[in-house]
Amino acid sequence: MAEKQFEIDPAKFYKMLDAVWDAYQNRRGIFHDCVERFLPQYNLPDDLQGAIDSNDEDGKRNVALWLFVRGFCDKRVDSGRLMRRAKSAYENPERRWLFLPEEVVKRDAKTIHYALTNYIVRVPYHPKKEKDPGYVHKSNSEKLLEIYGGDPRKIIHGKDAKLARKDLMAFGGIGKGISNMILTEFLDLGLALIRDPENALFKIDTPRARIPLFSGSVIPSNGSIHFGTLVGPLEQMYLAYCNERRLTVKERIRLDQAIWVTGSEGCDKHSYTHCSASCPLFEDFCKSTFSLNKHTGRYTNGKYLRSNRGQLGFYLNC
Repeated sequence: MAEKQFEIDPAKFYKMLDAVWDAYQNRRGIFHDCVERFLPQYNLPDDLQGAIDSNDEDGKRNVALWLFVRGFCDKRVDSGRLMRRAKSAYENPERRWLFLPEEVVKRDAKTIHYALTNYIVRVPYHPKKEKDPGYVHKSNSEKLLEIYGGDPRKIIHGKDAKLARKDLMAFGGIGKGISNMILTEFLDLGLALIRDPENALFKIDTPRARIPLFSGSVIPSNGSIHFGTLVGPLEQMYLAYCNERRLTVKERIRLDQAIWVTGSEGCDKHSYTHCSASCPLFEDFCKSTFSLNKHTGRYTNGKYLRSNRGQLGFYLNC
């Protein structure tokens, strides 16, 4: 029998999420101001700002395309910087073609790669042609045009959550996490509807995986765990919490966003002053630190548990 790689403490996991949800609802700490300022679906390019609340179907398609392409690029990058660069690229008429599949297919893969790297996100060339971002983006654009008429909303509209995610993952560079994120963003803005939105899953990324480790809700058997091992179980734990607390679809989306903001705008700061003043988990749940090795994909525990709130102990663990 294979050795169990980690344990999940459901009671502690739920209490941790209760603390985040309560802070979000009452606008405390990091949530004192609106979290929307961190989210791409609420920071659209200027030309698309009014599209969601209008009857402009072309505008809504372009919103979906912008989110789809930005999502494709959202891998191991600074999400805030990516959002700003993607906005800037779309707002420049000479670069907007990157988001329009009918224009992308007119370029060769090398030109597309150069534009992605210089205008949106720095991506290295891949020795395998079929995995190079320029080739993948062109291939995705061809598929989007051929199957869905160039409209990414049609990838998910009218389907159940499982099939919608599967069809998103049929596009190059879009795995479980990115598909969950795109689905959530589309649902949040009402760009597309699915049959069972309550079954949409959280994107498990570095912040959403790290917080359960920090809080001791997830306990690796030997102090180290591969990120990929956590994805499926954490997707189901977040879903189980939402079901247990009977959260509405909108509330589930807000909790998903609140967890991400806590990790990306909190933990990533590595700041005692910031965390002690702003994080809803700092006092009762932030017990240890796991660092992620981006080359191996493994989280490794720090040497110390935080038995006090001293600044020295905090920085030792970060």
